[in-house]
Amino acid sequence: MLRFHLTSDDLTQVRMASQPLALWDIIFSLNLLQNRQAALLFDPWRHAVRRQLEKAQLTSAVAMLSQLYFEGGHAPDFLVATPDLADLDSGLDAVMSTPRPILCAQFAELVRLRRRPLPSWARNLAEGDAEALKSLGALLRRYYDIAVAPYTAHLQEAFTAERSRRAELAISAGVDGWLASYPAQVMQWEQGVLITHHPFEADYQLDGRPLTFIPSFFATDLPVATGERWVPPVIAYPIAHQLGWLTSSAHRPAVQQSGSSSLNRLIGPARAAALDALGTR
Repeated sequence: MLRFHLTSDDLTQVRMASQPLALWDIIFSLNLLQNRQAALLFDPWRHAVRRQLEKAQLTSAVAMLSQLYFEGGHAPDFLVATPDLADLDSGLDAVMSTPRPILCAQFAELVRLRRRPLPSWARNLAEGDAEALKSLGALLRRYYDIAVAPYTAHLQEAFTAERSRRAELAISAGVDGWLASYPAQVMQWEQGVLITHHPFEADYQLDGRPLTFIPSFFATDLPVATGERWVPPVIAYPIAHQLGWLTSSAHRPAVQQSGSSSLNRLIGPARAAALDALGTR
């Protein structure tokens, strides 16, 4: 469990993200491709995305990207957007301009947490190599274009509906009513403590920092990013979907193209080219 101890002053700093965050959509959608959670809702999306990734010769590279994000249950913080980096361009700019000392520290922590050395293709990233970061940004953008961008109309519709519903609760019942309105399996609000379900145990004080809620279309459980390294802390949580959302004519995605020639040179058709996409030379 993660427990957020909120004072009356903290409650004035609780807010909802104003729009979906592209880098969070990348994280959650990548996670969905690795599992069968919410199969009735997302299997048609999985099949469509996997076909397009194969067509674009990105399957191997995206599998390695998922390894970077999820192996051992810990992802480097530089891959996750803060609430002020909502759109894809600003998020990718932040990723690609991460200072070398931060990269070194975060990858060193990753090695410690995962208790294994970095794979060879990640070492250039860990060393802050500019070409490796540029290639990572290109791969993230191409993945987003295939897995997220075709579905943004429905994503935005679901996000707006969730945000409006919580805003109405905050207006009619106050912040207490808003925080208490979530299902118990998502989070619980009890006597000034917001409890979220998480495999780790920790207690957090906001100390004047805002706490931002991020309704997330591709989330199926409750990933939480917070703690001493996060300014501000965030809670990302799943939002409701309509069964069959992908097959409705209003949300049927456009067919994706195979990508730019420059990215094809970075990715290539085989594992060696996938390694090159992440900066291995």
